[in-house]
Amino acid sequence: MLFHPLALISNHGNKGAMRPPGDDMNKLFLHLWHGRDSVNQDMDDWGFDGPEIGPLIKVGASYMSGLVLEFEDAETRERFFPRVDADPMAWLEGEEDCIEYEGKFYGEWTAFMKEVGDEDR
Repeated sequence: MLFHPLALISNHGNKGAMRPPGDDMNKLFLHLWHGRDSVNQDMDDWGFDGPEIGPLIKVGASYMSGLVLEFEDAETRERFFPRVDADPMAWLEGEEDCIEYEGKFYGEWTAFMKEVGDEDR
């Protein structure tokens, strides 16, 4: 069976595979960790905490060169990636062993489900 990178982590692409049917309060988010100002920065601690990005439909990795994110809608994507066209997809570039977001670099990322209220949507 072939594996598509976008199927790596999916909120509802598999008809509820990651959440119980009818559970609209749990949403998929991406959290960036171990932040630094430069990819070459000498780290003597864990760095700074990054953003929680979402809610998302999918998070995928392509040869670990970056992450592709599919947002629930273009408006949500616009909050995190304002300079991208109307497509609900966005790409986080990989550089060395980090993910770059808004000029900062993160050594770790986690995709997770969280219960959200109206303020998070």
